[in-house]
Amino acid sequence: MEFRCTPAPGDITGKTGILPERAEGKIIMDQTLYPAFKEDGWSPYSLSLTDQVYFKIKDLIFTQQIVPGQKLQHEYLSEKLGVSTTPVREAINRLVQEGYVRSVARKGYYLNEITVDEADELYSFREIIEAYTVEKASSIKDEELIRDLKEITIKYHRAVQQPISMERLRADQEFHLRIAEACHNRFIKNALEKIFERLILKRSLEGFPQRGKKVYKEHEMILDCIMKQNVAGARKLIRQHIQEGRQNLILYLRRKAG
Repeated sequence: MEFRCTPAPGDITGKTGILPERAEGKIIMDQTLYPAFKEDGWSPYSLSLTDQVYFKIKDLIFTQQIVPGQKLQHEYLSEKLGVSTTPVREAINRLVQEGYVRSVARKGYYLNEITVDEADELYSFREIIEAYTVEKASSIKDEELIRDLKEITIKYHRAVQQPISMERLRADQEFHLRIAEACHNRFIKNALEKIFERLILKRSLEGFPQRGKKVYKEHEMILDCIMKQNVAGARKLIRQHIQEGRQNLILYLRRKAG
């Protein structure tokens, strides 16, 4: 998704930086990956230069221009983003603190890949959160939610006709976050966003096992339970859905480790 670099209503910061210089006055910033940007008339001009670089590096990771295990070159990123090395260094340090990047003495900075333990912990947390969110969503009659989930399911179905991609992972994330949104609890939704962010950004797609068509069917069944307000059925299905996703990722990581 592209955000045009025009201030939001009420934005008087007038800040400039890398954003107006990228792609003929546009910033390529993925709004689905960072849905919090939709709130409160967010404008890219409200970000500091370091923040801009930080999110842009995340975009490069999301689009697989930087992949797990790859070294992050300060000079390359500085040239690519049109900024000095200072905000690049500060952004990378922030990614180190968050666990996305590791510093190797006398060698440099490398993008981390998710570990088996981290994957297991994240999926366990997902299961707890989403058992609650799907229970809430299926206990009410929300026509807008149902319409949105149908549209997202169609989008996901189109994505699974192609080889696995970040676009497919993003559509999967959108389905689950839309259910969480129906709970009207921003803390729960934000926690789930952070989980998905780590699961997506710290994952390599090379050799990842195909499970898309089965996931599509599972989404359809979950949606059917929500439509019928079948709370117990929705809760059971979401748990099974997440457990299978966890097993799939952990099996892949273990095979890759040899």
